Amino acid sequence: MRRAEAVTEWRRVFLPMIREAERVGGVPPRPVPDYPARSESWGIYTDGLHRDGRITQRQYEGWAAPSECSPKPASVPLRFQVTELRHALRWTLARLLEDGPADPEKADAAERLAAGDVHTRFPRG
Repeated sequence: MRRAEAVTEWRRVFLPMIREAERVGGVPPRPVPDYPARSESWGIYTDGLHRDGRITQRQYEGWAAPSECSPKPASVPLRFQVTELRHALRWTLARLLEDGPADPEKADAAERLAAGDVHTRFPRG
């Protein structure tokens, strides 16, 4: 089997199911395609092809996932990227502040970042 045939089959069989799950919303509802789910389904699909002997070890290890499995630079609106990054940053900082860093300078920087000061430099060490 050639890669083009595998991609065509994956797009015909698996991608519609993933798109339906994205449309319904999944958990949590996503405003953008679920790229991790798409990439994982490609990996599972090629693993099955390899186990069934339809592709070689070299093909299995060398084939890249189709373009639908990773975001294109302009496909994810910047406001969603910023929002997700902001949520991740707040969650990380909350964990850091719960642990109570021994360094008061780090605690102060974490509080400034949590408050939205994006120009704060976090001390190393």
